[in-house]
Amino acid sequence: MLTLTAEEMILASEGAVHRARTDIRQLMEQWDNLHIKFKGDYFAYCKNHMEACASELLLARVLRLPYPDLRDDRRKTQADVGGIFEAKVTRYDNGHLILTKYDRPQDIAVLFIGQCPNYRIAGCYRVSAAMTDKYRKEDQSFWVPQSDLIPFKAAFIKEE
Repeated sequence: MLTLTAEEMILASEGAVHRARTDIRQLMEQWDNLHIKFKGDYFAYCKNHMEACASELLLARVLRLPYPDLRDDRRKTQADVGGIFEAKVTRYDNGHLILTKYDRPQDIAVLFIGQCPNYRIAGCYRVSAAMTDKYRKEDQSFWVPQSDLIPFKAAFIKEE
């Protein structure tokens, strides 16, 4: 189990508000698109960003890397952590690793399960391997079940 520190919660919330504010500014001229993106609930949208930022911070901590800049607006043009890792999160215990066409094929996606402040790593999967018909949904997203994920610790964490 990974538990966010108070400092990590503050960093995640600040990063999330920045990301949501950036999104709303980009879409202000297009109210219909804005409403669709936020699904009518801006605060829930911010919370989703907070969970995403939290997973990025935890991934950096586990890999013993510096925290990512959560205010960096180049989100989908670079990996979240360490140049190759994309952090994903779901609150559902049996949730899937969900990827979209905006995810970089060269990255490795790491799925976190939980809600603030407690998470666990369900596993990881190469994005390019997930972007196949086997995992494709009608909306063109890709859903990888946890049973197909590779154990993250065994793959990437070196014990000291």
